[in-house]
Amino acid sequence: MRELPFLPKPVEISAILAGKQVQFRQIIKPQPEYFLNCVFGKPVVSTDGRFYTVGKDGKDKTIISPYQVGDMVYIKETFRDYTDTDDVYKTIIEYAADGGHISLNQCDGDGFQMFNKDGSEKMVPWIASAVMPKSVARIWLKITNVRVELIQNIDDIGAMDAGIMNLSHEWVLRNFPGYEMKHTEWSRDQTTGTKPPLGPTPSRVFEKLWQQMHGDSWNRNDWVWVYNFNIISTIGKL
Repeated sequence: MRELPFLPKPVEISAILAGKQVQFRQIIKPQPEYFLNCVFGKPVVSTDGRFYTVGKDGKDKTIISPYQVGDMVYIKETFRDYTDTDDVYKTIIEYAADGGHISLNQCDGDGFQMFNKDGSEKMVPWIASAVMPKSVARIWLKITNVRVELIQNIDDIGAMDAGIMNLSHEWVLRNFPGYEMKHTEWSRDQTTGTKPPLGPTPSRVFEKLWQQMHGDSWNRNDWVWVYNFNIISTIGKL
């Protein structure tokens, strides 16, 4: 069984921790012209995670999915560690996404390693997610399905599986000001009988989020890998 890293955005980490994301997407690089193995116009992945395509040069090419069914994936995220040897060696790992932490060793005399014995907070710098070692990863996933799709083909169910339900109402209002205006106008006058606006659909919210994370990818309508997963652990490798 392979153990592979994945570097998501902080908003995705929060959604996974909340149990509201069971699917993630990655832009296929390089982008294929079209797929050879299709059923009803949709590309089909082989059992070993391969897709057969035609490149821009007109030649047949094989694209292998970075992750395959059964792979264990650990999440790389921004972190910092507090290590002391004043009584018994102990390391506490804190994560920037939510301030959560795990302890890798037994407790020592301080009781909690984020503070000095005089009560002052230890000034420990954050370490970039890109260099986080597997040994301190707290989130572990298992890939259960692999497929491909055009990013604009995501539907509302796919958007919810991708974690958009974890976004705050404030985020929606901030990114859809028209919705906020209509909602405010409706709230002021309850006598008109007008129903409150439902707001943007999940797929529309996902579009806005994807644009913020990946720029022009949405407008290009990139082909993406779509991975479904089960959450195995959020407290370190079991």
